[in-house]
Amino acid sequence: MSCPASLFLVCWQEAHQAAPSTRLDAENIEFPVSVKQTIAQALANSDGEVARQTLEQLLETSRQLTQKARLALLLLIMREIDHTFAPIHPRAFASSGSGQLANWLLMANEARRCTGVYAAHESLRLIPRGPLTRAQRGELSSYADTLEDRFAHITAVPAQLQLSGTRVDLSFSPIVDEDPLLGVHAGDDQPGRERVCVVPVAEKLGDLSLQPRQRGQRRYLEIGPSPDFQPAQVLLSALKRVPNVDIGLAPEFVMSSKAHEEVVASLHSSPTACRLLLAGTANTIDHDDGLPWNEAVVTNHFGVALWRQRKLWPSMLDEARAKTYNIMDMPGVGAYHEHNASGSCIQVVDIDSIGRCVILICQDVVNAMAEDLLRCLQPDWVFVPILDRGFAVRSWFVDRARSLSTVSKARLVGVCSTALPRSDGQEIYSLTIVCAADGDIPGAPCNATAFKSAEGSPGVAVHHFGVDKWDRIANMVEKRDDLIH
Repeated sequence: MSCPASLFLVCWQEAHQAAPSTRLDAENIEFPVSVKQTIAQALANSDGEVARQTLEQLLETSRQLTQKARLALLLLIMREIDHTFAPIHPRAFASSGSGQLANWLLMANEARRCTGVYAAHESLRLIPRGPLTRAQRGELSSYADTLEDRFAHITAVPAQLQLSGTRVDLSFSPIVDEDPLLGVHAGDDQPGRERVCVVPVAEKLGDLSLQPRQRGQRRYLEIGPSPDFQPAQVLLSALKRVPNVDIGLAPEFVMSSKAHEEVVASLHSSPTACRLLLAGTANTIDHDDGLPWNEAVVTNHFGVALWRQRKLWPSMLDEARAKTYNIMDMPGVGAYHEHNASGSCIQVVDIDSIGRCVILICQDVVNAMAEDLLRCLQPDWVFVPILDRGFAVRSWFVDRARSLSTVSKARLVGVCSTALPRSDGQEIYSLTIVCAADGDIPGAPCNATAFKSAEGSPGVAVHHFGVDKWDRIANMVEKRDDLIH
């Protein structure tokens, strides 16, 4: 659609090529009131094509100016387009409604509800600036000039990222609304006060199966629930113990494809009080050259599958760690790799009642791509299902999440089973949450961190945002868990 929304992306491409200092210096240039009036009148025009043509003509005349003056005009137009999107940003639109808005703006909003994006141009997508349920990062949050932090209501994001040189597509889903049957209904409390419930599912050594496999000279591990273990029953039974759950989560590899089907079927017939459920990950029935994908399934409380996410970067287990799990003397050479194919896409899901969600499965959060993802998307939630020995106070996930919280206000929620053996005597947690406090989490340190152990049988760990206190790592046992999963 030709309108100011797509023009913003064209302007972004040009402005992104300018040096940060050049962009800052360009904003010292003041334009006559008549220029600003022309921009305002164009954006108020209901015909998006006419509005864009007017702004393009203005930009065309700027070619007679200095390069700095043209950049200044470009940034001015972008800022005014950004302001125009304020009434339809999810933070405002839910309460204010459409009002008297230009038709092209309403069409852009409808396009986002159907496709997940306001507009597209070449390799860029225009989306609401995240997070969707809390205030955005300030313009100076990076302590330097960035386009990503410059605008309050919209941002341009790439359609692809790079994971160690491999292309990963960003797939933007249609908006998940508050439909009580097909969407995610509104919670009992306001956004920002969600109850998150983690079910580790696999809590004893015999609950998981780690079966060695060999492909050529390479050694692999096929991981999943033990044949006699009933993970679907454990997950559903645990969820019934906790009322009014906003987000339920289970870890990596604790489910099977059959167990996922059982969870969905059970929720169809007997819905839970859990609004959104990430029902752990499992090996898929589908294969890529003999390797299944490691896939998470997310449903609403009726068991309607909302989206699926495949692990992008299968992990490995070195020989020393393998011996602690009684895996040894396997033919082949080197480390043990997960017996899984690599996914190639990240699902970006905006949920009206919860915010923007992405899933990074275990090792995916470690890759440098994760920082690029969080910086451009600014999600409300990053769910990280993990296979490890549970969380310790000082663990690889806490270190990584604290680093990522410097580029995003996302809530990074790590969930882990506790079935794998641990002998270092540290207290073990199934739920770890890390997010940037940034002034909107009263009483929290700079990096707000919460640790929760599973309690009861089956075990559950619950954190209530806005109610439960945050933990200060400095006041807890500082014994680092530096063994790589």
